[in-house]
Amino acid sequence: MKNQKGISLISLLLIIVIIIIVVFLIKINLTEHDVDGQSTTDYDYLLKNKPSSAQISSATTIDYRTLYKGANTLNGNFYKITGEIVQVIENHLYHVNMTKNGEYHTYYTDRIQISLIGTPSEILMEGDIVSFTGESLGNYTYTTVLGNAETIPFLRVYAENLKVVGHTD
Repeated sequence: MKNQKGISLISLLLIIVIIIIVVFLIKINLTEHDVDGQSTTDYDYLLKNKPSSAQISSATTIDYRTLYKGANTLNGNFYKITGEIVQVIENHLYHVNMTKNGEYHTYYTDRIQISLIGTPSEILMEGDIVSFTGESLGNYTYTTVLGNAETIPFLRVYAENLKVVGHTD
């Protein structure tokens, strides 16, 4: 009799633990995340709490080397950048080459990643030359298709602060 009560208690505890695990896994899967890994609640917060016009007007230009090397000290600063979209990673996440090169045929090098908050005025695609003001978020490391780790500067850009200014030929 005591043995059956012990088995029943263990079975009940096991069922409770399984239910807790299932509920936890369902909760994780139902929480959507934006490209920064933030929950959509945070994304909504970002949409409602855009940078001030003073922050945008304080933006300066910056070169790639300074942006990359200053990743830990430049967070929160705003910069004006023009570059070519070279890869659309996923919805609202883009790789942009920011350093203009070439005398006769312009091309861009030095890749950065931008997270676009909001909906742009037009569809963005690879080859678009864009001009934007973005907030430095430091460097971001990702794994390339070939399995290498690549570290690049990362910026948050609001859609109203991005304009398509051309397209590569």
